[in-house]
Amino acid sequence: DTAHFCVNDMVIANDNMPVFKNVLFVHMFPFRNYNEWAVSAMKQLYDVMLRLAPNKPEKHQKRCKQEKEKLERCEPSIREPDLRKYGKAQISKFQDGMVQRIRENNDDEGHIVLLYNHFELSDIMKKLSDLYDIPFLPGVHGCRHCERPVGQCDDAEHMVEMFHDCFDSQLLELP
Repeated sequence: DTAHFCVNDMVIANDNMPVFKNVLFVHMFPFRNYNEWAVSAMKQLYDVMLRLAPNKPEKHQKRCKQEKEKLERCEPSIREPDLRKYGKAQISKFQDGMVQRIRENNDDEGHIVLLYNHFELSDIMKKLSDLYDIPFLPGVHGCRHCERPVGQCDDAEHMVEMFHDCFDSQLLELP
């Protein structure tokens, strides 16, 4: 028997992954309030630059300005404030390939799709490990952004509004 955690963006296609015997996939997608996610994504722009260039505050705001210019044109970002990184968008992208795989394969595979509160990832992983006897993933207890740096883009609140103006309708159109 085989069991796997599939965290976030793992799309399973028949030509990429073989059918296993007696396997259980637990596909996990973080749930987060959309506005909270957008605010955090804007903050992350600043935080990343602060970690990369801690003594160069002009670079922090330069990245913010670049992202604001993209938002003015309603262009998607390749950084954090990218609608494609939001949990609902991830599930939408995932579901077509998953449904096809389930239809084409026999009963040797089991699939569970789990939405979880992003703050509770460690607890959820521990419970699933115990329940399904899945080995705990290395690094689950890590804390990449436990203490976020102070500061944000100068126009962060307006940038969040711009993000909503540009991309909220796309979120509503997702299946």
